[in-house]
Amino acid sequence: MIARILYLFLLYIACLPLRAEHEEFLVNLPEAIKETSARKPVTEFFDKVYQAIDIKPTYVHLPARRGFLNLRQHKIHAEGYRAQEVGQREFGDLYRINIPLASVRIGIFCLNKTSCTISADQTYAIQRSFEHGQAICEQLAITCKYEQSQGAITKLLYRNVVDAVISPYPAYESYLCRSRHPVAYFKELSDYAFTIYHYTNLRDDEMRRRLEDALGKSLNESPSPFAVFYADPSLAVCGKIIKEVIS
Repeated sequence: MIARILYLFLLYIACLPLRAEHEEFLVNLPEAIKETSARKPVTEFFDKVYQAIDIKPTYVHLPARRGFLNLRQHKIHAEGYRAQEVGQREFGDLYRINIPLASVRIGIFCLNKTSCTISADQTYAIQRSFEHGQAICEQLAITCKYEQSQGAITKLLYRNVVDAVISPYPAYESYLCRSRHPVAYFKELSDYAFTIYHYTNLRDDEMRRRLEDALGKSLNESPSPFAVFYADPSLAVCGKIIKEVIS
């Protein structure tokens, strides 16, 4: 009898890691911030928000379309933030928490000062997962090259295969900090800033209300984890200089 009880206890212990893994609450964060100064404050922000509803999130980094597909299929539980337009297109409004997290600025980033402009004669790099950027290329009727990784974009820029990068803030850090150039330049595309929201497939009304309350409370605290999404660009994180092109 004692041996049987011991066996059942050991079997239970052995199954605990599998249960914990199955019960992970997965939050997707855009690939663009994976290697930027925003990653830590943003994850700490969502850690605190979800702590208010007794959930400890685990973070993954997936492109928007795959993220929303996984959200609908309940393979993940939340999108940390996405552009409102992307959420509407991917039917994400069903899952949106109606508190804007921040307005995200977009800019042209270049290594040669004269390249930070919009011109039909130039070619621009955009990270493939930045779907809002693809819409910008279509609206401006410019030539864009879409690359999967930050490193690939840096190589295109450094080798003059592209003239500039179109990027949301602060994703530019992951491109420009890899470059050997000590000085970079930028010009804001002020007409293309976008609002980001949090999305979750939590169905319980009370849980969603508590989550919304926690988001609102945390956003009112200072400093904002999203400050670098709309602050003037800086490369202090990698000891470089970035200058605005005034025209």
